[in-house]
Amino acid sequence: MFELYTEQAIMSLALAGDEARARRYNFLGTEMLLMGLLLLGKGVAWQVLDEAGVTSESVGGAIADLVGERNDEVEPEIPFTAAATGAIELAWYEAYFQAELAYIGTEHLLLGLDRDHYLARRILADLAPDLQIRESVYRLLKQPVIPHSLDIDESPHTIKCRYCNANIRNGAQFCLPCGADL
Repeated sequence: MFELYTEQAIMSLALAGDEARARRYNFLGTEMLLMGLLLLGKGVAWQVLDEAGVTSESVGGAIADLVGERNDEVEPEIPFTAAATGAIELAWYEAYFQAELAYIGTEHLLLGLDRDHYLARRILADLAPDLQIRESVYRLLKQPVIPHSLDIDESPHTIKCRYCNANIRNGAQFCLPCGADL
């Protein structure tokens, strides 16, 4: 699943898992993906967050306030929540279909977190209300901003959603446009 991810993106996911484990969470949500990007301390995503004044300490405090302390039985492999899976799917979409790249970097993971209903985005809205993630990522990449769109052209890598007939990635767990589980 992670063969297209850069070394930094993979490391940030591993750090997210380590943070969830340290907090005794038996799930890995979008807030932990955000922590992983911060704990990495490098990469485009970290630069965007650092410029906005977002730190692992401030996000950690927000997580403690919003999620609270837990004492879950933690397995060696901590599963992603549905939202985190969705954010990872969106990262793939941002890289492959939006930017037409053959890799997924930390910047794509951050773009995948930029959805209002994700806890990570709510935390960022509280900590850095003026942060424009998409614009900041593309500015650092020195590229024109690619507007977000969920329209995907039909290709050998897509299938049709049985609910809304949108083109979606073959192997996707849910439809990005309508949100249906597949």
